Amino acid sequence: MSVLDVINIAGGVVGVLGIVALVWFAAQGDPEREAEEQARLFYDVHGHWPDDGAR
Repeated sequence: MSVLDVINIAGGVVGVLGIVALVWFAAQGDPEREAEEQARLFYDVHGHWPDDGAR
């Protein structure tokens, strides 16, 4: 096995791990978006934003 073969294998492994990492990050979701959606639902029900306090 030559040095070039080792470099190609290492590059392939790094590429696959990179794709797996990107898919994992994408699957985590966006906590800020979820919080905004919950705040909008609260607004629809109560008529004011959650951080405005009770009226």
